[in-house]
Amino acid sequence: MVVLLWYPAADTAVEQDWLVPPFESLRVAVGAAPAPGRRPLLLLSHGTGGSAASLGWLAHELAAAGYLVAALNHHGNTAAEPQTRLEGFVAWWERPLDLRVATDRLLADPEWGPRIDAGRIGVAGFSLGGLTALASAGARPRWA
Repeated sequence: MVVLLWYPAADTAVEQDWLVPPFESLRVAVGAAPAPGRRPLLLLSHGTGGSAASLGWLAHELAAAGYLVAALNHHGNTAAEPQTRLEGFVAWWERPLDLRVATDRLLADPEWGPRIDAGRIGVAGFSLGGLTALASAGARPRWA
């Protein structure tokens, strides 16, 4: 599982242009030291065939507002991989597990865990990522 992290950077961070077509470039500080303090964590889930990077426009704004943002690529259903997998498209119910695994790993990480306010964790998504976000919060779709 690949997770991209956006976060408020330390004042000494040096920004550069980052371009993910077809979006406008963003000013980001890749690999910069994080700003001090604990932050709420927000997980982002992309839509069918999307990617963590394609949600950079949203992650960038959320990080600027003070959030630690973890956007992940759902394996088999992402433009970030050279090949898609059928189960990545039809097994939508596995996507909330991706969010849980990412959360657990971030909380257990010695660098990032102490920076997360574990009492303030949320999720958002686009398209199928929206369903993923709702399902991870307990929604049960009724397809009929």
